[in-house]
Amino acid sequence: MLKKDELKAKLTKGLNLKTDTALSKSLSALEDVREVVESSFQTIVSNAVVNLEPGFPTNYGQQYRLVLTNTQGKFEQGVCRIYVPIEGTPIRIDIDGETLSEFKNMSKAADYLVTSLSDPLVSGFLVGMLKQFAA
Repeated sequence: MLKKDELKAKLTKGLNLKTDTALSKSLSALEDVREVVESSFQTIVSNAVVNLEPGFPTNYGQQYRLVLTNTQGKFEQGVCRIYVPIEGTPIRIDIDGETLSEFKNMSKAADYLVTSLSDPLVSGFLVGMLKQFAA
């Protein structure tokens, strides 16, 4: 006979594991980076929105996509792919679809991401897309 109450109690206990893990810290920092990127774009185009969307699990970890859009949802542009393993590090970032850069912590990954987005070619393209679809 299946003991549903015992199974439920066991699973409930397992789900209440420590939440202050390396992974949760990396994901929290990643959300902070998303907010910084979004607020920066909003200084130029007020209706800019940057979402952090889960992608596929990979050998590098869970994929997350930083996606630029606007409040009307008239367009969507992937900014980069970020891979975070269950251990929380190393974090890998793919900005151009060809190069996967690896970082030992989120601080270095965030600095790389901001520097990459500050490149005139990258920022010019993204801001141009935002302005074209702003209305």
